[in-house]
Formats: sequence, structure tokens, C-alpha cells
Amino acid sequence: MTHLEEKLKNQLNGLIKENDQIRDEAQVRQLDHDRISKEHKRYVGELLKELDSKDKKIQDLLSNNPHKLRKLGII
Repeated sequence: MTHLEEKLKNQLNGLIKENDQIRDEAQVRQLDHDRISKEHKRYVGELLKELDSKDKKIQDLLSNNPHKLRKLGII
């Protein structure tokens, strides 16, 4: 094997290793992104449930007891 061939082979091996590292880093980033996205969706879902619950309470107040609303200073 000539000096040039050995040099090219070493460069190729270095590029293969670099490519593997980049692929591994991309996988780690994707897994991290997926985890954050899943946590975000869960948190938003909890907030929407809380909002729906409070909306139902407000609707009950508005429809059932106008006198109570007057006492609270809402109307």
C-alpha cells in the first residue's frame, strides 16, 4: 500500500467515525425532542382539562343563580 493510499484510507476512516458521531448526536437530540414534546402535550392537556372545569363552574353560576352573581359583584 502506498503512502497516498494509506493517507486516503485514514481520512476515510476518520470521516466514517465522524459520520457515526453525528448520527449518534442526532438520535440523542431527537429522543430529547420527543421527550420534551410528550411532556409539553401532557402539560397542555392538563391545562385544558382545568380550563374546561372552570368554564363549567362559570356556566353553572351564570345559569343557576343570578342572585349569587349580584352578591359577588359580577352583575
